[in-house]
Amino acid sequence: MVAPRRERLRLWAPEQLSRWTVAAVRGALTAHERGDLSRSSVLADNLERNPRIFAALQTRTLALSALPLEIEPAEDGDQRRAKGVAKDLKKVFYDIAPEDVLAELLRSAVSVGVGVAEIVWTTTGSAWTPRLYPVPASLLWWDETLRAWQVSTSSGVETVIQGDGRWLVMSHSSCRSWMRGVVRCLGLEDKIRTEAVKDWARWSERHGTPMLLAKTPARASEDDKASFYDSLANVGSGGTTLLVPRGESPEASFDVSLVEAMSDGWKGFQSLLGLVADDASIAILGQNLTQETKGGSLAAAKVHDRVRSDLLQADAQVLATALRRDVLEPWALFNYGSADLAPWPKWDAEIPEDLAAVAATWTAAAKAAAAWRAEGVEVDLAALAERVNLPVLSIGKPPPPAPPPAPPAQGDNDGNQTSNP
Repeated sequence: MVAPRRERLRLWAPEQLSRWTVAAVRGALTAHERGDLSRSSVLADNLERNPRIFAALQTRTLALSALPLEIEPAEDGDQRRAKGVAKDLKKVFYDIAPEDVLAELLRSAVSVGVGVAEIVWTTTGSAWTPRLYPVPASLLWWDETLRAWQVSTSSGVETVIQGDGRWLVMSHSSCRSWMRGVVRCLGLEDKIRTEAVKDWARWSERHGTPMLLAKTPARASEDDKASFYDSLANVGSGGTTLLVPRGESPEASFDVSLVEAMSDGWKGFQSLLGLVADDASIAILGQNLTQETKGGSLAAAKVHDRVRSDLLQADAQVLATALRRDVLEPWALFNYGSADLAPWPKWDAEIPEDLAAVAATWTAAAKAAAAWRAEGVEVDLAALAERVNLPVLSIGKPPPPAPPPAPPAQGDNDGNQTSNP
């Protein structure tokens, strides 16, 4: 463990690029796949101009902060002391890791594959308190020789060492984590979307503004034709006006009609934009409920919701591990003399149980068992209860079958009732 950092590093401001060509996007992604995030992170910021990508990232990164958080004591060692440390951490946890900082780290991890923060320590009396400050991903690159991330600062290059009390590193993979960034699969698609939107706007301008077709009698004087044409100029902005003579008939008169470019080419733009939007949701959220359950069922919606919950659970586990390893273990060491006392932050990302579905399953199982037993089939109720997760204290013996009905009484030849022999 190195000496705690007491002052923030002076970092370069991230460079921005307002216009991206296809060549620039390809170049940024090629560098990204070598571990250089200087351009791809700027591209990732640019992707958020796409409303679907922005909304999906908001959903993914802010969902975690909406979950209940528990601070659990360390499992090893003196439990009485570990519970006291956990209680102390609850009081200062969001001072150490504010929710907006955690969301920014997760956003970077999702977008480019890694989120890095510097840890700055302050002291109050004998207590050491860390604070997280996100590092722009545009200042990061992976050094294969050192097997570590490098950060460009105004005073030089800093090596990021996990667990030294100066850096927090969050990623969804310990090997080439930058390859997990969604910028790799959305960078070019967003460029396609940008061009498709511009092309559709041009198409709409052309097809949404029909030409005026002015028809004039062939016998009309040039002055009358000119006056008629000038009157059309006051109609407003629009397409080209065409003058067409109507022939020599005396009944011919001045007339105006619209000439529209009839085409359903707009469907191609709509399909392309829909495809790109669906891909953005699938890449970031792991599902696209709107696209894939059209006319579907509640069951399909629940399946897709579980897929998204799987990602949420992974985010919660990855962030908790990074916080404990890089922040809370040094915090416990500096304040309590042992890194092993570091508590665990745990976000409850488990899928809530659908009680209505559980009750329906139990009811269906009970009806099935009763129907089989009515047919004389012996049912292993204990095995059935275990199969449907039904908590039972005991299973009684089935009631004895009902006696068969008595045969009807018979009469003699004189009509008197007699009993059966």
